[in-house]
Amino acid sequence: MGPVKPRSPHALLLICLGACSADPLGPLSGAHRVTAAVAGAGSDTDGFLVVLDRTVRRALTPESSVLLSAITPGQHVVALEGLGPNCRVEGEAERTVDITAGDTSETVFDVTCDAVGATLALTVQTTGEDLDPNGYTVLVDDLPVTAVEPDGSVLFGVAPGTRTVTLGGVNPNCAPTSSAQTVGIAVGGLLGLRFDVQCVAGSRSGRGREIVFTSSDPLTEERSLNVVNDDGSHRERIFPGFGEEHFAGEWARDGERLALYLYSTDSTQTLTVADAQRTVQFELEEERGPARAVAWTPDGSALALGSESFDCPLVTVLRLDGSPEQPLDVGCTSVTTVPSLSYSPDGARLAYVGWFQPEFSPPFNYLAVANLAVPGEVEFPVCEAVVDDLTLDHVAWSPDGSRLAFAADGIYLLDPVTSECTRLTAEPGDGHPSWSPDGSRIAFSSQRDGNGEIYVMNVDGTGQTRITRSPSEDFAPSWRP
Repeated sequence: MGPVKPRSPHALLLICLGACSADPLGPLSGAHRVTAAVAGAGSDTDGFLVVLDRTVRRALTPESSVLLSAITPGQHVVALEGLGPNCRVEGEAERTVDITAGDTSETVFDVTCDAVGATLALTVQTTGEDLDPNGYTVLVDDLPVTAVEPDGSVLFGVAPGTRTVTLGGVNPNCAPTSSAQTVGIAVGGLLGLRFDVQCVAGSRSGRGREIVFTSSDPLTEERSLNVVNDDGSHRERIFPGFGEEHFAGEWARDGERLALYLYSTDSTQTLTVADAQRTVQFELEEERGPARAVAWTPDGSALALGSESFDCPLVTVLRLDGSPEQPLDVGCTSVTTVPSLSYSPDGARLAYVGWFQPEFSPPFNYLAVANLAVPGEVEFPVCEAVVDDLTLDHVAWSPDGSRLAFAADGIYLLDPVTSECTRLTAEPGDGHPSWSPDGSRIAFSSQRDGNGEIYVMNVDGTGQTRITRSPSEDFAPSWRP
């Protein structure tokens, strides 16, 4: 026999794991057994996934158990995931368990799986005018099961028996040619079903229900100002032919006037105020310069204008009686662009976004709130999540004056007193929030569909619904008061 070679440290470790499980100092860990008890007429053939503390994952087949060992004593979270669409956990799918050293505890997840009779292939074809931009909800026996595009198809499982299929979420100006279809579902196979939806031209909904937005043609890059109802019906051009550049329209709080900048083909830009019937009421032609933000004073008598400034002031006020612009003291930083402004409803404060280029340092964006009763008094109430965020580009005060909505790779709500903020959307391309007049919803633009579209959502971030659908870039919504 030749000389015995020493084992590697890895080999010793493997031997210890296999033969040294007894802890000479007594048990220092516990174990937990997870079982799936499956009931119902159906099954989940590929099994489930047990997740411990949202990190450790173990496969679990139906009617079996898995043992999780070497768990430190204390409270842990165990969850059952990976269920098929026909299966559900009865009770909580995520549970807190107590682990005791030397003991094995147990959790039983009761799972019910419905029988899947067949796969239903549903096709929708929408024709006419003012097509529904957000698609529809497919309901089986009045229960929502999936979504389908206005001109799309979807596959989903249906339990056996006689089922009634309907479409939900259809705009008022659209209607399916068949309101409901009853089908008999047998076990196995593929069943086709079709809905045709006919839409007619809608009409403008009026104050409180309309949103203006900018649209850019992908081929010509020509921009136009459009209006759409807040349910996505009746899209209409109201100011076409802006050329390649213009700024978003901003409604006065009377809901009857709209302010926007227009760029002509020469070296001038025109500040235009028009009423809801598109009649121009005020125009101010200026030498073409950098981007200017516009915000109406609450009483509608003047406009705050933000611009790029190598010197103060950053904001001026223009009264619509023809008086010269007057400076507004909202604090001063060097080389700053102000791309967004918003007055509080009582007119006492002005929120604005600024772009700041400090000397010998990288640029950053900031959100500021100026106290207009005390010239130069400014606060910077941005939550830590978006401090110095270069994507911060728009701010809007809520109708009750309690919160600010702003965009920074997503839409946030901010309490300007406590600096507490809540993120409502997590899509990097979401921007330009605008409040509904009653403060219950927010319109915003989003790139989540591959190009710019306009969305609305509830003020808590739920119910995010697309209200435009076109190949153009749609952005910068402003909700009509």
